Amino acid sequence: RPSIVKDIYSDAAVIQSPVLFGMWGERPGLDKMPWYDYDITQAKKLMVEAGYADGFEIDVNYYSRYLEVRSAMPIWLEGLKELNIKLNLQGKDRTAFNALLRSGTYKIASTGFQSSQSSIHGWVFNQMHSSSGSNFGKINIPELDALLEAQQVELDPEKRTKILQDIWQYEVDNVLRIPFPTAAQIWFYQPHLHNVLHNFQYLFPHVVSTTFEYLWLER
Repeated sequence: RPSIVKDIYSDAAVIQSPVLFGMWGERPGLDKMPWYDYDITQAKKLMVEAGYADGFEIDVNYYSRYLEVRSAMPIWLEGLKELNIKLNLQGKDRTAFNALLRSGTYKIASTGFQSSQSSIHGWVFNQMHSSSGSNFGKINIPELDALLEAQQVELDPEKRTKILQDIWQYEVDNVLRIPFPTAAQIWFYQPHLHNVLHNFQYLFPHVVSTTFEYLWLER
């Protein structure tokens, strides 16, 4: 990931975490996400433990206009060669890729779509709860469902933050999804629009902004 940020985006990008990290108050580095670090020795050890000492081959579907996938994929492919992993890339247009995600008929898919959410609840519950139609990764873990449901009803801010931190940690520890670095972007707003805060995870104000309900126009 640091190589992709440096070589592909000329340092104008960020290393994502799979779950929004607002509950930490700062962007976590790879020290908080050790399983996402680049460690070939550890990777080979895990491959052996999983029964794939000789590597494997698998189809990977992706949205063909998803810039992060297209630009970073050469580095991903080169790194995976050391583990004897071959990815058969299958680019699809928006309609075909969306249908594939919703049907769940894929082995691996690089998602380019997320539903716009106006809260951390909308983000984590919609994308991770087993009952959600936007859970494209088909995550179905009772222990995780319990945490997602608990943060829905907890009214104490500190206790809810702790639950959200547990959700974040569960995702990181179990590597449910593998995030790509995201290119930095600049957004412009009219001076009469107030209280806009872009989302520090994906840098897009329309994907997850925690201030939607507080927006107001001055005319």
